[in-house]
This record gives sequence, C-alpha cells and structure tokens, in this order.
Amino acid sequence: MEKTWITGFTFIWKNQKEVPSITGYVIPEYVRSFEQYKQEIVVRYSDDLARLGAHRCLLYKDWVNSRGVILRFDRKALEVRMMDEQECIKSDVALSCFLRALLRGMIMEKTQLLPFEVLVRDFTSVVRYGLNAKVLHPKGPLARFVCRDFLQTAYRNATAEEKKYLPIIEKRIENGSLSDVIKERVLRRAQKTNLNEAILDVYSEL
Repeated sequence: MEKTWITGFTFIWKNQKEVPSITGYVIPEYVRSFEQYKQEIVVRYSDDLARLGAHRCLLYKDWVNSRGVILRFDRKALEVRMMDEQECIKSDVALSCFLRALLRGMIMEKTQLLPFEVLVRDFTSVVRYGLNAKVLHPKGPLARFVCRDFLQTAYRNATAEEKKYLPIIEKRIENGSLSDVIKERVLRRAQKTNLNEAILDVYSEL
C-alpha cells in the first residue's frame, strides 16, 4: 500500500519523517499477540532508530510508538492517543467519555473489524476533508454518517455520567469542530469585507 502524505493538512505523519516506522500509518496494525506487537512494531522502529544513531534510552521503548493506539506494558494498558482540542476542559472530557463508551460498545456488540487498508484510506480522507470526507466504511458514505452511528453505539453503552457529555459530541458531529465553525464565520464575514479583516473580526469575538 502506498503511503499518502498530505502536506499542509496534518503534522502527525511528518513529525517523525526520518523514522516513519515510529508512526506507521497512524492507524495501528492488527496484531494477535504481545510477541507479534513487539517484533513487528517495537523492534522494527527500534532497529531503524539504532541505524540512525539514536541513544539507547530510546530503543525498545513502547512509549516511542506514535500510532493512534499503543500498548503500554509498564501500565498494562492500551493508550489511546486522543486529540487535545484546547477548546475547553469539558470538551476534552466529552471526547474521552464518547471514546470509552464507543469502545465498550464495540466490544460488547462484537463489531466487525474492517480491513486495515480501509481504515487507513478512510483516516487519510477524514484528515483532509473532516466530517464531509467520503469513506469506505459501511455506515458511510460520509464520515459524518459513520460518526452518527458511532454516537448511537456510545449512547447504548455509556454510563449515566458519560451520557451527560455525549450531547457535546452530537453537537460537534452535526455542526463541525471549532475550526469548521470559525472557517464558516470567516467566509461569511469575508463577503462583506476583505479576508484579513474578516479573520480579525471573528477572532476578536472569540
């Protein structure tokens, strides 16, 4: 599979471009055992780092892995790399509640896993086009439709406390992220003035 690099749309693929095996395709590969994980992922990027002269303190460390989900053997846990939106703490908590409830639901309902290549292609599309991205997921054809289905799964499997935060996620799915809202307002304001003034006006309101 050819790796796609989207210049200007994401930093996550490029922040370790000298050792791409650290990040992989961001979407974690499927593994069936701890040993397979260590050999095919940890050992691979450690060998690549060693060839470049990296200090031994970086070799064979699970935390060096920059995929979206990593195994933390020291904590006996899966570490899910969630985005820190830096909008407000409540928004970040909502995202955490959504993810926990969704994962719980996918396990309880035995959701069928999609091929790795499909996940990578959908992720690449979402990075570029957001919720309006066209995806191969069976709940598509748009990423927004998939997220709506995920939200219903989360609602069915959320705790009472988690459910309090899910309306925030629902609003995000329907209205877009903060950057989407800002972009929409800037473009609307730019119809009456120049773009620079429109940007200043919108951010001044914020």
